[in-house]
Formats: sequence, C-alpha cells, structure tokens
Amino acid sequence: MVGAVYPQSQSISPAFAGGRFSFRNFENEAIQNEVLNRSLIDIIGYEPWVIGFSRNGTERLEKLMDGVAWFTIGLGLPLLLQRPLSKFYERALKNKFNLSSQTKGLLNTSFTKLEKSHWQGDATQSARLAKKLGLANANKLGGLVKWVVGAKLAIVLVDLFFMAAKGEIYFWGRNLLTEKRTHKKGFSGEMGMATSTQLENNAKEYNESKTLKQRLSMVFSGVAVAGLPLVLLGLLRSKATVGKGVVGKTKKLLKSFDYHNTIYMSKWVMFWSNLFSWNLVGYLAARSKNEKREQVVKSVISDVMVFMGDAVFAGLAGKWLQKKYKGKLAGVKLFNRGWLGVPIERKLGDIKTEANKVKMTKPAKAGLIQMVDKLARWQFRIGILSTSLILGIATTLANNVYTKKKLLDQQADMAKHYGGLFKQPLSSVRRA
Repeated sequence: MVGAVYPQSQSISPAFAGGRFSFRNFENEAIQNEVLNRSLIDIIGYEPWVIGFSRNGTERLEKLMDGVAWFTIGLGLPLLLQRPLSKFYERALKNKFNLSSQTKGLLNTSFTKLEKSHWQGDATQSARLAKKLGLANANKLGGLVKWVVGAKLAIVLVDLFFMAAKGEIYFWGRNLLTEKRTHKKGFSGEMGMATSTQLENNAKEYNESKTLKQRLSMVFSGVAVAGLPLVLLGLLRSKATVGKGVVGKTKKLLKSFDYHNTIYMSKWVMFWSNLFSWNLVGYLAARSKNEKREQVVKSVISDVMVFMGDAVFAGLAGKWLQKKYKGKLAGVKLFNRGWLGVPIERKLGDIKTEANKVKMTKPAKAGLIQMVDKLARWQFRIGILSTSLILGIATTLANNVYTKKKLLDQQADMAKHYGGLFKQPLSSVRRA
C-alpha cells in the first residue's frame, strides 16, 4: 500500500475475478499490497527509463540485468518461498503446542499483539491472544508467542537474505561481466564519451581497492540480513510500555512491519534492505567518482520517492480535492497530516469508514461513499505517476547530463596540462 499498512485480514477481490481481468480489482490490490504498489513504481517509474536513457549498449545491458535480478532473486524467490514456509511453521507450531487443526493464521497475528507489554500481566489481553492462537488457556502463551515471533522473523530474514544476495550478485557480477565483454576497466556510463586514458584513470582507485570493498560489502549485507530481525526481536521482547521512553516510542513502528495477504514482506523491510544492499553495496561497487555520485543521487531520491514520495504526492492531491469538493464531502477527510504538517495519503478503508458513519439518507450515503472512493483512487494514481516521473525520468537525465559535463571539464583540464592529445572536443576524441 501507499503510505500506510493494511492488516492481513482484509479481504481483497482478485484481479482476475471469474477468469477475466478487472482493473478495479487490480487497483484494489495495488492500493493495499505493499509489494505490488512498490513494484508498480519500479515498473512504471524506474526500469523503462534507466534502460531507455542508457548511454550505450553496455550500460543498457547492466540496467537490464539489475531489473531481472531484482524481480527474480530479490523479489521472486522470497515470494515463492514465503507461503510454503508459513505453512511449514504453522504445522510445526500446531504439533508442538497441540493446537487444534482448525486453528489458522498463526503467523498472521500482528506484531503489535505479540509485543510483550501488550499481553504480559494483563489477564484480559492474554486470554484474547491465547484464544486467537488456539490455546485453551493462557498457561502456555509465553512459549507459543516466542515461537510465533521466531517464525515470523525467520521469514523476514529469508526476505532480507535474498534481497542482499541480489545486491551482491548484481553489482559485482555486473562489474565482472562488463570487464570481460569490453576488455576495459571502468564505469559503463563513461564508455563512448571518455577517452581510454580517462576511463583508466577514473577507475584506478576502484581497481586498487576492489578486494577490500568486496569484503566491506559482505559486512553490509550481513547487517542487512541479521540487523532488522534482531532489532524487531529486541523490541518485541522488551517490557517497555508502548509510547513511553525511547524504546516504547520506537515500538510504535512495529505495526509498519505487519504483513498483508500472506505476502510476508512490508515496504519497510524492503526499505531496510535497500539502505544496505543497494545503496551502500552499490556505492562500494562504483567504478569511478562519476558512478559514485550517480549512485548517491539515485539512492537518496529513490529512497525518498519509492518509500515516502508517493504518499506525499497523494496527500497533496487529496488536499486539493478536499478543497475542490468541500461542499460535497460532508466533512469526510481525504488526507492526513504527517511530520511537520505535510499532507500524506489517507487509507482508502479509513476514508470509506468515515463516510459510512455520516448521518444521511441511504441513497445520499451510497453516493458519498462512491464519491470518496473515486477521489481516493485518483489520489493513489497521482501519487504513483508523480513519483514515477521524478524518479525515472528527471533523475536519470540529470545524472547523464552532469556526468557528461564532468567528463568534458576533465578533458579540458587534461588538455590544459598535457596539450595536443586532449584538445579535441568530446565528440571527436578516440572512444573508450
């Protein structure tokens, strides 16, 4: 989902209801499914543009490899394994704790419900949680909660492992393949624009420290895989009350890691992995200063746009729509206020729930719900499309233009110092 987390228990119509594709049902799924709507931004707003605006065939192949590696190793394998893994863990838990065969959805239990301060010492909450988990009484609740938490975090760890593996395989495999294909050591984005001397000089630092950087990247990948599950485990086991103190306030973030529709991956798990397995590993694997700069720009903008930007754009659209249709909305809010009062997208479910509580005749209420549903969908579309425009087109072209400028400046500087060989314009120099 965009800018919010929906509980797994929500039912959603399949996109292919009755064997025929339904755009409305697909959009329902996209609005609520974090993996799907992040992938939409990737497919619409990133992959086509970085591939299409590649500066040469070698770079285009690298960008294509990036997309294929993500959708197969980074995303595809975790999604293929998660359902079988969840069924395996659920069977094991039922056997270990002699739970009824009718008990279902053990791993669907929200992190916020499993958090220790929520149920420990509260007889009412303990009884409710025990009943949800299929226990006849709460005596074994502590042991079962530990195992449920362990199973959920194990699946998060599997997600993170494959996303980290994608980063290692892609970045270092890309560099090796490009070097083998072109017989040149350097940044593919400079090939076709830089002279052979430039390309070699720009890649000198990378080639001299490549082994150290590869080892460091493995360390970052290890942090990416193990770090988040350990942090979540510490928060879940802490007795700190939610909202009180540093740990208690941090516990408020737990709900952001709940799952949706048996897809055991929230966008914040993806964000955590992105920080280490794409941003940092990609920086270490950069073959020149130009590639390092491009990687930093892409990392910062993609992190902001992919994980937060669409919610802000949708919120701004919601604010405008709220003002435009103020007289017809009966006070129903289309957007929320985020940090520093920034408008952010409001959940479609929350908007429709508020509309349903408005006191009016049934026909009028049906019309209001239909209207807010339509406006909320337009918010979602505007958020996705605005993010895509900035992420894929503007960022890619800005990087390309600035790198070309840096290469021209470098050539001018070399011509000033060495003369003759570097006096030709970029368009006529001997190509690398």
